Amino acid sequence: MNTIGPSHTPERARVLALGGGKGGAGRSTLCAEIARSLVRHNQRVLCVDTSPSCPNLHTFLHAPEPSYEHGPDDPPPLGLSLIHI
Repeated sequence: MNTIGPSHTPERARVLALGGGKGGAGRSTLCAEIARSLVRHNQRVLCVDTSPSCPNLHTFLHAPEPSYEHGPDDPPPLGLSLIHI
């Protein structure tokens, strides 16, 4: 637990980040199960899948595939060839 930052208050969100470089390690499964458990305990949860090549968290949560409509003032999408990590 972070003991350096300010103490936790009900107004302050808690953040749990799951990451790693290897595919198939179970991050989406773990995230979905943690989210389900927290929701069962009446907690609000936001899950974000930031995988540039194969985001699939929505399948574990039985949610529709997310989509984004680019408006005329939005910058064009970069695509995988221009992503630099």
